[in-house]
Amino acid sequence: MKEEIILICMTGVGANARRVRIVKGHEYIVSPIDPKNVKNRDRHVIALGAALNKPGQENGDYGCRVRFNDNNGIGKVEFGALVPVNPEDLLPIE
Repeated sequence: MKEEIILICMTGVGANARRVRIVKGHEYIVSPIDPKNVKNRDRHVIALGAALNKPGQENGDYGCRVRFNDNNGIGKVEFGALVPVNPEDLLPIE
């Protein structure tokens, strides 16, 4: 059974809004909405699930735990920075 996390990323104004379906095992490209955020930009990743960005906090913010395709390393990125390779995972903005 696939673990599916659906979220709406509405950062910035109009054209920058994204609504993406995050599915464990699917491939994504890291593309942060903020142009100043260049860390991991344009890297291909596989979603592994959700993880707390700051462990130990009860109400901490969550990020997506990913495996980078280029070096097989594991890391965390913001959900809003993920753009699906598969167009079926990109949902229309309502």
